[in-house]
Amino acid sequence: MEFPLKHPPFIVRNLEADIFTQKTVYKATALDIFKERLKKAINYSTASK
Repeated sequence: MEFPLKHPPFIVRNLEADIFTQKTVYKATALDIFKERLKKAINYSTASK
């Protein structure tokens, strides 16, 4: 490996790999995200009292 590392001149998106990663690693659905935001909002509102 050569140092300093150099960034490639461009990046190409692999949509199929991105979808696979999203489904297998980041399993959060829109509903999961909404639930987490709601929990935080409830905790914030009760903590500020």
